[in-house]
Amino acid sequence: MCISLEESSMFDTKIMIGLYSNEKHFMCYKNNAENYSKYKNIMILPFPTDYLGSDSMIDTSSYVDFLDDAQEACAVDELTISCAPAGAAAAASYTEVFKSGSYDVIVGNSLSSMYKIYKDMPGEKNPQLNLSLLRFLKSHYKGYSFAFCIWDGEINAEPILFTYKPFDYNKIFIPTLDCHNGGYPKSEYVYADHFIMVGSKYNGFLKDGQKFETNKSQLSNQMIDILPNFVEGMPITGEVENGDMFFDIHKAGTIHDRLIRVVL
Repeated sequence: MCISLEESSMFDTKIMIGLYSNEKHFMCYKNNAENYSKYKNIMILPFPTDYLGSDSMIDTSSYVDFLDDAQEACAVDELTISCAPAGAAAAASYTEVFKSGSYDVIVGNSLSSMYKIYKDMPGEKNPQLNLSLLRFLKSHYKGYSFAFCIWDGEINAEPILFTYKPFDYNKIFIPTLDCHNGGYPKSEYVYADHFIMVGSKYNGFLKDGQKFETNKSQLSNQMIDILPNFVEGMPITGEVENGDMFFDIHKAGTIHDRLIRVVL
């Protein structure tokens, strides 16, 4: 599940979220994507924070399979969920453009500024930004920051890993709102094909946490600092109500019990 600007197929999505520090969360996202447009495509990821920069994005190219390895370590469960996030405060606008692995990336908290920067980017295959989608994002994700990850063709890219300071530390955001038909997200049932994981340095945070052994020779110092020692996960597949999810860090129980779905 994901939001893309142009029509695409996105499948085998893996998302890992967790606590990075006593202020920050981390979110790691990976899928297989095929662009059906004659133009380049943009995968859009929202973040409940007023700052997201190039220093928020961590290079994962030294260990591209860590989400697959984490999934193998997880004990699995099934799913049912529902509820809503805290509001966001206003902040000064900013944008930034950089290259990361398979993607050209634009980050910022002002969609209008990101739109202007994108329009000036060179490239014959750049798509027109869908203004109805941008209006939806601005309305639905008030105060959020965004990452525009631009790609072309068919990719099985390295995981996208961000750290950020959230509006609500007690609920960790999981971007599962779905729309990749060239339009904007709607209130409907959509087909899910993804695996959600919560990671932690300490096993007490997770009821059914499984030890996650990483090959540290493949990891950068930043990845060693962020990646968890324990993981708990579950698949979400089939028809589900369209919406994002949050993980409640204070609620008791398994990942199944602590996930909250916010439907459109």
